[in-house]
Amino acid sequence: NRMRISVNNKNLPYSICEISKDTEHYTISVDFDSVESKMKNMTISSTCLINEIKDQSNIIYLNYKDKQRGFRLHKERTSTTFDL
Repeated sequence: NRMRISVNNKNLPYSICEISKDTEHYTISVDFDSVESKMKNMTISSTCLINEIKDQSNIIYLNYKDKQRGFRLHKERTSTTFDL
């Protein structure tokens, strides 16, 4: 699996809702299957296309509680952990 999401240090199952592509980018939209009521922190790991494309970056957007956060993951930084 090239993408993992965990909440409060527990793996969080997700469903892929949509995959789309424009001339330069792929977009993968996911929904969480179940979420703990008290989410304290989240870790997102992504290695999608990291080994296949030299300068690959994976841009992650999280929409949560009417706010959007963005992160850039790449070969030197394949995961990020943040407080919610």
